[in-house]
Amino acid sequence: MNINNRWFQLVASLIAMIMIANLQYAWTLFVNPLREGTGWALRDIQTAFTLFIFFQTWVQPIDGFLIDRLGPRGFITVAGILCGVGWAGMGYATSIPMLTVLYCAAGTGAAFVYSGSIGSALKWFKERRGLASGIMAAGFGGGTALFIPIISTIIATDGYRTLSVVQLPIALPRIAEIAPQIVDLRHPGSRIGAAQLVRVQLRLRPKVLIPVVEVEVVIEPVRLGIHEVHLAHQPRHVSRG
Repeated sequence: MNINNRWFQLVASLIAMIMIANLQYAWTLFVNPLREGTGWALRDIQTAFTLFIFFQTWVQPIDGFLIDRLGPRGFITVAGILCGVGWAGMGYATSIPMLTVLYCAAGTGAAFVYSGSIGSALKWFKERRGLASGIMAAGFGGGTALFIPIISTIIATDGYRTLSVVQLPIALPRIAEIAPQIVDLRHPGSRIGAAQLVRVQLRLRPKVLIPVVEVEVVIEPVRLGIHEVHLAHQPRHVSRG
């Protein structure tokens, strides 16, 4: 299968979004089992969730900026580790600070996946951005619908610690397997964007013609080429003092 196919890229990003959905949306299923199993106060447990949301939200502008320059592959690879270890480790946290650190690590990984997946989808579908972003958003919400029944059943029968270990070999490998499939191009596609028109004025000596060079630059995935060059001489009369 050709991984450079944009529909393949869209599906790969969609799967990554599904895998991180329950870090946020399944949290309510864990709150009471955590409180009963550890004796921690509800306020302290919910503080960990608050910080998770903070990291998942506010890491995105930073990693989005970097993904535009470095590509999504490395970030989504790291995200697989952060999400898997953070999610599984939370089941064996022995203190609120440990729970908080692990949940924030998972939140950072979720931010990497979210920014990388949506950014990649929008770049592959420049003329269908609404469709691409809608599919990504549906994946993030749809992941909950797929896994909530399974999560609630495992928590009820085997406890939340068992669920954490069960999800580690499910979520982490899926994200880690997807990462190499994400083509590491900052501007994928056959020809990206409209050509940029760069106007350059070259000043030579006084009392001579000042040439104006118009250069149309076309950016392609693997090369930067000069598509068309126009040279126009614009005379300017210089009065003698």
